Amino acid sequence: MTNLDLDISQWYNEDDFDYRTPDLPTFDSRSTTGRLDPNLLYNESPPTCIHYSIELKLLLKKGRLTKLTNDTEQNLVLAPSAFWDRTLKSKLQQLLEKKAPRNKCYEPDETNVVVSVTDRSQRDLTKRFDELEIDWEVVEDQLMAWSYLLRDGKRLRIDISFIYKQTTQPISVRTNQTLQLAERAELLDEQEASGLTAIWKEVYSLMRCTGPPCQRTYCWRDPEHKKHYKLDTSVLTKLKHQASVSESLPPIHITNIIPVRCNKDSVGCSGSSTLKTQEETRAWHTFKLDIPRPIDKSLYRYCEWLCAGVTDPVWQSGYRNACKNALEEGLDLERLYSAQDAEARSLAEKGVKRGIAIQLVSKVKAWLDEV
Repeated sequence: MTNLDLDISQWYNEDDFDYRTPDLPTFDSRSTTGRLDPNLLYNESPPTCIHYSIELKLLLKKGRLTKLTNDTEQNLVLAPSAFWDRTLKSKLQQLLEKKAPRNKCYEPDETNVVVSVTDRSQRDLTKRFDELEIDWEVVEDQLMAWSYLLRDGKRLRIDISFIYKQTTQPISVRTNQTLQLAERAELLDEQEASGLTAIWKEVYSLMRCTGPPCQRTYCWRDPEHKKHYKLDTSVLTKLKHQASVSESLPPIHITNIIPVRCNKDSVGCSGSSTLKTQEETRAWHTFKLDIPRPIDKSLYRYCEWLCAGVTDPVWQSGYRNACKNALEEGLDLERLYSAQDAEARSLAEKGVKRGIAIQLVSKVKAWLDEV
């Protein structure tokens, strides 16, 4: 057999070969949104543009970290630093205003960044930065270093955790009215979560001061003497509680209790025993109820009504024990209902479970509506 001289140049063209080192993919500055632009070509093979995604988390530091929200930005081609300036920074501020609790101030505490690729042979890059001072050059360098893996179908991702903390304004620059409005807003938020916003609005609307001569934010106007009595947050909270139980605002009666002066030389009298406590001497609010007579029998009937509303024998025993304690102390339903905090605390100190004590003093109006 003879060797034949073959001319293989007929099957290829030497000019078709490119022996240069292939260029690595890079970021695309042509996109105006930072994402893949449908009007531009991105399906080159091998790829010439870095594709990556960002998953952001917004966290609030309140003793422990609480996640407010998270979001994902996919198919990004713009350099991360440019995307941060153009889009991500303003989006973060919008998320904070929308998701964080209202009427409070927050500031960035730290930012954690993790750059990863779907290749098990490569370890993630983890960085921590103070506040929002992210070194985007470090992040971009890592994406560039892994860009060759895009040719193998690998995907790049940046996980960013923005951690915020609550700030407090100096008390000296906040007026009493500002503090009260802030407390009102916080209570409204709590009631909105439990579905009782309408009751709060009714209470605050009714008790809002109508103007001169009173300069207070909320007060009770005496219809007879036209006097204004200031209502602080604790009183408004009690009014809300009464309204939520009775589904309407009860009448308010204000009684001024003045401590009796006592001669220091009198028998059985001393400076400490003759002066009432601050809680006893200040104006207090009572709520008049039409209790069926005899009032001691009404307490028994009220107790059985509570027991009929549950099936747990432990609860039923708790109700009866609480009523027994109230009878032994000579308390009627009107006293239990008008001084709920004090009487519930007193019953709890005598061994009544706290939840049973609270129910006993707070459901009187509901029972009266049924009898």
